[in-house]
Amino acid sequence: MKIKFILIAIGICLQCTAQLSDATLRANLDSLNTQVPLDFNEDVRSAIFLYSTESAKNQQVLATYITYDKDLIEVFKENNVPVELRFASISISDCDYLNSHSDGREGFFDMSYSVAKKHGLTLTNYVDERRDVLKSAEVFCKEITEIFAKTSDWRKAITIYASSDVAWQKARILSTDTSDDYWPVSKYLDQELREVYPKMVGAIYLGHYYKKIGYKVAPRQIKKEQVIITQYTTLYQLASKLEMNYDLLQELNPIHKKKIIPQTDQKVYLTIPSSRLVKFNSLGSDVYNYAQLPTYTNTEGKAIGNVVFGEKPVTPAVNSSAEKTKETGETVDVIYAVRKGDMLSIIADLYDCEVVQIIRWNNLGGDRIDLNQKLVIKVESAQKAYYQKIDRMNSEERKAIQRKD
Repeated sequence: MKIKFILIAIGICLQCTAQLSDATLRANLDSLNTQVPLDFNEDVRSAIFLYSTESAKNQQVLATYITYDKDLIEVFKENNVPVELRFASISISDCDYLNSHSDGREGFFDMSYSVAKKHGLTLTNYVDERRDVLKSAEVFCKEITEIFAKTSDWRKAITIYASSDVAWQKARILSTDTSDDYWPVSKYLDQELREVYPKMVGAIYLGHYYKKIGYKVAPRQIKKEQVIITQYTTLYQLASKLEMNYDLLQELNPIHKKKIIPQTDQKVYLTIPSSRLVKFNSLGSDVYNYAQLPTYTNTEGKAIGNVVFGEKPVTPAVNSSAEKTKETGETVDVIYAVRKGDMLSIIADLYDCEVVQIIRWNNLGGDRIDLNQKLVIKVESAQKAYYQKIDRMNSEERKAIQRKD
């Protein structure tokens, strides 16, 4: 009954927000007194209502965002970029640092490959620093500053960042607007790009007024430490050895996109909870020794949002939608026969998937596998021919794939 009452109260509060007059919404925006122009029109009103009424989704987005808010403010101040622009992370990616689009954009600030490389982020088959919230924020500030220097308009700058200067110039030509004013030109953008600036204004509104709207969120406090990894390993292996939650270790280290840390001449840093530091140091080189990850129920951790956090490792279920490709939305099965010296981490590396996915696809009780055991691997249908060849490759050919990665 109490939960039902709370949900009804939140619903009423959100409904009240949607009923605010245009004059009130405009006055609320004007009171923010930011360098970023906060225009108000029908498109902006729709964006504000969008963020004000999708409570379940926005609750999760806000919870993630607020965890990084103080650090983001510092990054934007250090780069002399209006701090309100940090809320673009809400509007362009829903604060999903694992956000990935079919056009290749990634991370908290939905960053293109070319922008990331231009500003020195590391992008390899194993590492994508666009998934590092603060590093991507730093690059976002640099890129948006360069665009603003050419346009002198933050509205145009965020739109061009989300698309390209080519898209903006095409719209400008089609509009035949000699004043180059934002709104007449924006009407000739594709629908998704027309929504970029209004949604950012809506995100700014949400970021400043979410408490009045009725959301109750607080930053999640996790004390963290960085340790140096010196040998080939996987996040799955480390979670087992450190006796910690696998999901949490992934969240703390999103840049390792294959969940694998390869052997490298450079220092590789891993972020772990402070509570696991003593365990890591006590293990020494044994932290790299192969171990089976036990499975625990999700009730053994503390649920925050949609993720379970605790000291016990959890073998997470893989969402079937995540197994569909961005291009076709379909996967097909191929078979791999286990060879001498194989581990699931090696097989996952060859097939560009995760250890936990192979476990799920084959209903394994852990990550132990037997010689000549047949494993089902789900791959992109368009890449079936390539992945089928791997089972027929000799040892040197497979090692060549790993070296290439």
